[in-house]
Amino acid sequence: MPLSKRAKKVSLTKTKKRAPSEKRSGYVESVRSLIEARSSVFALRIGDTTRATQFKALRAALPAGSRLFLGKKSLMAVALGRTPEEEIRPGLHLVSKRLESSQNAALVATDEAREAIERVLEASQTAEFAAAGFVAPSSLLLEKGPLPKFPTSMVETLRKLGLQVEVKDAALELIDDFQAASAGKPLSPEQAKLLKHLGVKMDTFAPEIVCGWVDGDFSN
Repeated sequence: MPLSKRAKKVSLTKTKKRAPSEKRSGYVESVRSLIEARSSVFALRIGDTTRATQFKALRAALPAGSRLFLGKKSLMAVALGRTPEEEIRPGLHLVSKRLESSQNAALVATDEAREAIERVLEASQTAEFAAAGFVAPSSLLLEKGPLPKFPTSMVETLRKLGLQVEVKDAALELIDDFQAASAGKPLSPEQAKLLKHLGVKMDTFAPEIVCGWVDGDFSN
């Protein structure tokens, strides 16, 4: 497959800090160059609470020669081409459309088969702390009584999260039941923080392919 030949300018003088527009253009050109050099492109749907460490692990797990792109969806869409006239390779504007319609997305450029990428994504799934607004898959009720998990120094922290707590016999005690999560309902900011203190992970980092482009053929 022919590679793009792009002239590179090397400056021997001290350069000024690049303007935001130059950084955006540089990102778009970088994405285009790497996509043009590979036979397949896959758009991924990712979670709201994805951490940098998870992306680092995913990048390392991808087959050799594959590249994972993160950033603003609009810039990735521009790199692919939003219309048949703008697309850098035939059919990539369809990936661009799906990319922009996804709430959180990433791109993988590779020479590997779709099945190989799907195996990597499945193996990368990990439990994650849920953020505020996440719809709880199950309920969690803290019943009144001792809270041995928390030190007495956290009394004010827990009160700010809505729990009625006090110190009794050098230990924290919950005075009344507290609903930490309700199945089917979004978590409040306080509930999300409390679940993290409790070590309860309700969300899952589970990236998945929403569409693909392989040698000019688009598929969902």
